[in-house]
Amino acid sequence: SEHNVMVALSICLAGDDVERFSVQMRGRLRGWLLALPAGVGSATARAVLKLWLFLPRRWQGVYSAGNGAAMRAPLLGVLFSTQPETLRRFVSASTRLTHTDPKAECAALAAALAAREAAQSRHDPAQFIELLRKESARFGRDGDELCDLVERAARSADAGESSIAFAQSLGLGHG
Repeated sequence: SEHNVMVALSICLAGDDVERFSVQMRGRLRGWLLALPAGVGSATARAVLKLWLFLPRRWQGVYSAGNGAAMRAPLLGVLFSTQPETLRRFVSASTRLTHTDPKAECAALAAALAAREAAQSRHDPAQFIELLRKESARFGRDGDELCDLVERAARSADAGESSIAFAQSLGLGHG
């Protein structure tokens, strides 16, 4: 919720200017970390500490496929639902502030696209997977891996499998 509030406030001031959005988000992330948020991931914390050092953009973020970027992405998907290229640029900018692993950006894009599709009352898993495959192709193997997992999740849900059973089928039975 905190990340989505930061996204919303940053968009209010930046409009569709992705550079201004990045500046706004950097400042908000710095302030957020000062509040010692509960449950902050180690990658996001390290990345925001780097933002406090005012390092050049090429040194921002940490190589991690954590979920910080995916938490910020759904609101972007809704706000830029009719502007696919703008959506991609904002998801990328938001992701790279904290996470530089392409898997993080691919997952953030998937979260944004899922929110966009839901906002437009489109709920067909097969169509979403097709869209995700197209949009994530630029991530290569990382995109394929994510699409395969989303497809497995859709099949699991269709079969009525519990979340616990699905996690166990992925080898994630212990947390």
